[in-house]
Order: sequence, then structure tokens, then C-alpha cells
Amino acid sequence: MAEIPGIPIAGIDSGVNLSPRPSSHEQELPEERLFELLSAFGNHEAKALTLIAMGNGNIFSEGDLHRTVIDHQEKQKKWDAGHGVPFNYCKHSLSPIGLVTKEVLDPDLSTYGYQAMEYGRTTGVDLAGILLKWSYNHPNVSLYQMLGSTNSPGSKTKTEEDRNRSPQTRYKIFFELATNPDSRIRQADVINALGMDQAVIEPHIRSLGKTGIITYEHSMHGKAHAFFRLKETHPANEPTAYRRVITLTSHVYSLLKDNQGQAFLSSEDLIQQLLDRFPNYQNLNLEYIRDCIRNICTDLERQGYAERNKFSQKFQSEITLTDEQREAMLSLIEILDRFQMGDVEIRKMGREFAQRVMADPNLFSTLMLKAKEASPSANRQSREQSNSDILSIIANSHGITVSDLQTEYQKRTGKQVDRKTIDADVLNLAKQGLLMREDSKSGNVYRIKPRPE
Repeated sequence: MAEIPGIPIAGIDSGVNLSPRPSSHEQELPEERLFELLSAFGNHEAKALTLIAMGNGNIFSEGDLHRTVIDHQEKQKKWDAGHGVPFNYCKHSLSPIGLVTKEVLDPDLSTYGYQAMEYGRTTGVDLAGILLKWSYNHPNVSLYQMLGSTNSPGSKTKTEEDRNRSPQTRYKIFFELATNPDSRIRQADVINALGMDQAVIEPHIRSLGKTGIITYEHSMHGKAHAFFRLKETHPANEPTAYRRVITLTSHVYSLLKDNQGQAFLSSEDLIQQLLDRFPNYQNLNLEYIRDCIRNICTDLERQGYAERNKFSQKFQSEITLTDEQREAMLSLIEILDRFQMGDVEIRKMGREFAQRVMADPNLFSTLMLKAKEASPSANRQSREQSNSDILSIIANSHGITVSDLQTEYQKRTGKQVDRKTIDADVLNLAKQGLLMREDSKSGNVYRIKPRPE
């Protein structure tokens, strides 16, 4: 693996007294084996905890393993992922690479369980402990967010190379970003440096930006590169209207003011907000309105009220790292490199932390809940629950636009949801006769439809 300058490892105690050893390194682990391990459990706290819980060498039936994972958590703070979930971790993730093995419990009943093999109880547990310690010391980011998903509906046909691609690709991206001396890096620069296809790298970059692992801004593919927002310091008086479109200038300026300090807005963003707030514009030629909005924004920039985004045809993306983001990457790279090289100290630290996790229900629970919070399947809401939340928000308002509904929904559930999803849900509820739409000064608003007496 790549070599980097020695750096302090966040959260790893430097004062641990190690017993004398003839060598500071054990046998080096082949690089491909490391990425197999990361794909099997390294990107998921709950899988790593399951492997550690099996470290005593016992044979676990489905029920035994479920109870073990539950019993090691605090009673008031736990995640019951489901009766068969830990067993499925063994079947689909830990067993295929030799960490655990299938053992028959009762031939007559065709029942079986899983037992951790020596490879799982040594190499596997050591790495699980190292990664869980890193996760514990970086509470704002999960292993799943760092290393990505290795699951897919087509797992039956996936090769080992496909399974390992996400952690391996993420590692390469992290190394390139964390060791790059430039403060402003384009996505294209990362792709060129790694010599990989854009179709492979771009989804990872976007995902890392979305979860806050990196700071990523970009222009939209196939759309104009002009995005605007109100300048932090701008004239106190009202701007001069663009040509004769006085009212539209005032409305666009109002939208920019409401968005001050937030993301840049495109003309498409502005026209959608304009139609929501001022429905009378729907009766006009939308192409004409769109052109006017572009010209108004350009004029507001000229007058010193608005600022244009930083992107151009040549520079369409920017990746930057905060000190915290860079430290998280460097510390993860460091411990993986040391583990792969057979560093005795890092492996011992992993074993010690694994023992600590098994002896501390609060710590076990904290890491399990962290896995839950990052799991898309665990956080996926049913359509019924989504509709219930939407109806509850609308019922407690005096009429609400779709934009405001989207904001309130995300505040209530803590989940990001796109505008199209909210639009579809609201339309469906209206078709069921549960909602009605009204025009107001704020735009089209939705209310609960009164029941007939």
C-alpha cells in the first residue's frame, strides 16, 4: 500500500505498554486480503461487532447469535436489527472469505450454526477492533460513510474484484486527496491521478460530498454554469430594476434575500420558487420569465447585490478538505497501512479495543446505534409512515407550500428527501381526497381537506 509520512493516529493511545517481541512486525497481509476484509465487515460497525462477539470460538445458532448481540448492549440503548440479521452477516459477509465456518448442529433437524475460524478470531478480530476504535474516535462519521457499500442486488453474479472495489477505490481517493498539497482540487484531477474511469470515481466523490467526508461543490451536468446568491455584503438600498420588469426584479431579489448564506441558486431553482410563491406567473410565458431571471441576476451582480458561483466550462467542480476531514482520512489510511504491513503494536491495540467493547455494554450499544444511523435499510421509511408525517405537518399549518413542506419534513424526520418525492406524495394524497390545494400570496399551498358533515 502507499507510504505516507508518519502522523499521530487520532484516538490511539501512545502510552500502551507492549510486552517484548522479537519483531515489531508479523507477516505482511496481502493487499487484496485487506480489501476483502474491509468489504466483509470493515465498512459496517454492526458486522465488526458480530465478528468480535463470536471470538470465543463457540458455535452460534441463529437464535444464539441474535441473543449475544442483543445481550451485549445496554437495555435502554440498543439496536435490534432483526432476529436473523447477525446470522445473515455470517452467511453473506463473514463466511465467504473464511472468517467463520458453517457447522451442523443437528443432522436430523438440518439445523446449523456458525463458528469463528482461527483467521476470524485473530486477523479478523484485530482489524475489527482497530476500525471500531477509529469509528468511536470519529463520532461524526461512520465506517459505512467512509468506505461505502459492498452490497448489491446482483451479489450472486458479482466477482470478488467487484465486491472489493468500493473500499479499495475509497482508499485511493482518500490518499490522493489527503496528501495533495493543493487546497483546491478538481474531480477531473482525482480521476486523472488515479487513472480510473469517471463512471467509477464520480459516484464515490458525490457520495463522500453528500455525507460530509469531503467538501464538494460542482456545476450541474448539461445545465448552465451560472448560479447566483446574495452577497454577504451588499448595498442596503433596494436595487435598480432591470429594464422595465420592476415587479419581477423585486421578486427575484426577495428570493435571493430569503436564501442568503445558503447554496447558489440556478435560474431553474429561482423559477420554481417564483411559481410556488407567486402563482400568477404561471399564466405567463415561462421561457420569457426564465430569460428575464438570468438577466436580472446578471444585473444584480453588476450592481453589487449578487455573486456568481465559481464554476466555468473549464473548472466545473471543487473538492476541499477541512482540518477535521483531512485528519479522518489520514488516520484511517495510517491504521490500514500499519495493519497490512503486520505492525504488532497496531494489531495489539485492535485486540485490546475488541476486549473493551465486549466488556462495555455502553460502548457496544454506541457503535451498534452508529451502524443503524448510517444504514439506508434501517432508516428507510415506509410509504405509510411518510404519508402520515406529511399529513401531520400540513394539519399543523395554516396552509403550506411544497418547498416549506420539504423543509419541515426533513426537520421532523432527520432524513433528506428530494422535491420530486414530496411532490409525488402530495399529489397522491390529493388524489385520495385527503388534501386540497389553494392559491395564496405565498404561492400554491396545501391544506387538509375538510371531511363532509
